[in-house]
Amino acid sequence: MKTFDFLQIQNDSKTADALKTFYNEYGFAIIERLFENNDIQKIRLIFNGIAETRKKQGHAPYSNYLAPHLDLPAIVDTARNERLVQCVNHLLKGWPDLLNTQILFNPPGTIGYTTHQDNWYNRTKPADGMITCWIPLEKCDPLNGTIYVFPGSHKEGLLPTRKDWGFLAATYGKFFKEKLRGFFKGSRVENKRVLSRFLHTTVPEKYEKVAVRIEPGSVCLFHGNLVHGSWDNSSNHFRKVLVVCYIRDGATFKKGLFANRRRIPLGT
Repeated sequence: MKTFDFLQIQNDSKTADALKTFYNEYGFAIIERLFENNDIQKIRLIFNGIAETRKKQGHAPYSNYLAPHLDLPAIVDTARNERLVQCVNHLLKGWPDLLNTQILFNPPGTIGYTTHQDNWYNRTKPADGMITCWIPLEKCDPLNGTIYVFPGSHKEGLLPTRKDWGFLAATYGKFFKEKLRGFFKGSRVENKRVLSRFLHTTVPEKYEKVAVRIEPGSVCLFHGNLVHGSWDNSSNHFRKVLVVCYIRDGATFKKGLFANRRRIPLGT
């Protein structure tokens, strides 16, 4: 799989143009060496701190955490990373604001997400006004549950979906009770993966499923309409990832019932 080196992007306009061309054609791009080692270590410490706090409180330590930036300024600081914002700005063709974030612990045995398009949830208009950045803290491959993408599928617009109402009925009740309990306690509950297997996007046969193999320090950026999902974690290791979503200045989006999406200017 083709990748791009951040230092070459930064110092060579032809490489930067090639990055944009690749992204426009395939709907995603992998940029290597974007984060320094100390940047990744800082994010790891955030993950570890969350898990330890949950253990002390008697909560499941490794549940996914939706919108942690609303509670943790350190996540917003990561979203403001100068190198990352520079690349996002280049691909979005406009100044990015922070839209949402998610912490994914993915311990061994975690079930992957079904095929979906982020814009099915976000409803960003125009569709190219939103970009997702997938920032791994571990080496990711199909064994430990990396994502897979269908290159070029972003050109289709929003595709038909099949909804697993049985799965939703089996998981939603518990989630809703915890959401309600959190509301009265004045706190937000972590994401219980209610929608992880609810939505199944129908992918045209002409598109090939491709694994994203990626190392810590690299980032995978993808278009809001790109069809993607993830494998189950069949390994003995975690697959920790920070997800950061940006939206171009002027683009619109759907707030969401639980996602609580909101535009956060990165300059403030």
